[in-house]
Amino acid sequence: MDLVNQIDGLIPQFAGFIDQFNTLIIQKSLNVISDSSGNMSIDVPHDMSNKEAENVSKRITIIDSLIESHNITITDLFERGFNVEKKLKADNPNYISELVNKKAEFNKLRDSYKHFR
Repeated sequence: MDLVNQIDGLIPQFAGFIDQFNTLIIQKSLNVISDSSGNMSIDVPHDMSNKEAENVSKRITIIDSLIESHNITITDLFERGFNVEKKLKADNPNYISELVNKKAEFNKLRDSYKHFR
């Protein structure tokens, strides 16, 4: 149950970071480019000052790091949770997973963010 509670706490944060990232991209009219290795770069509008471009770049980097960190943590929690549920199902064939729907929600969020490394 502790794993479920941790996941329940982290998924909204994960969604919020993705929303912040997308909002910043739209507000600042940025073009985000990810290469085949997942390395990200941003293309800023020509009329944006160097100082503002530098500040936006730092914010993007921080938000991206938070998204990546949460992705790793949540993925690990799901792996551990599914291992626990596997044992519970072995003991009780009628056990109903508490993680399947949460995993689908997480995957949908992950799919909405295209800049993973």
